[in-house]
Amino acid sequence: MKNEGGPAFPVAAYTLDTSGKPMLMVKDGMTLRDYFIAHAPAQEIANLVPASLKDCAAYIGIDAADYKSNFHYLLVLAKTRGEWADAMIEAGKKP
Repeated sequence: MKNEGGPAFPVAAYTLDTSGKPMLMVKDGMTLRDYFIAHAPAQEIANLVPASLKDCAAYIGIDAADYKSNFHYLLVLAKTRGEWADAMIEAGKKP
């Protein structure tokens, strides 16, 4: 299981319990990993993407003959952004 980094934007909200008394609920919102994925700098991600079609296919675990640029390139970008986020979370653990 990947370290999601915890909640990026936790929100405290009150609701009523079954007896009508206020009860604190904490909603986690998106994870820190999701935040890093969404905010990974495009140029840095582009620099990390494999250079050739064959390498892109291998990166996402498919044969080059099955690689469809208009679809699989998005998977390459998503995987790269995920690795970026994982590295950011790991770097945040160090003093």
